[in-house]
Amino acid sequence: MAYQRFAKGPYRAGNGLFLGVLQGLADHFRISAFILRLAVVFAALFLAFWPVAVLYFVSALIMPAEPNNL
Repeated sequence: MAYQRFAKGPYRAGNGLFLGVLQGLADHFRISAFILRLAVVFAALFLAFWPVAVLYFVSALIMPAEPNNL
């Protein structure tokens, strides 16, 4: 039931590396989590570290946890 997972909206994945934010976004947008993690690391290195880190932690607070019925 991949369509239901996509229709639920972004969530924090239980199998993510750190808080599950990027894994949940990768699942929602159906892209590779590695590519998304790489993009965030490059954004943190080349743009600014603190805004990216703050945005990551705020999104971890706002995004709901992964539902158990998926």
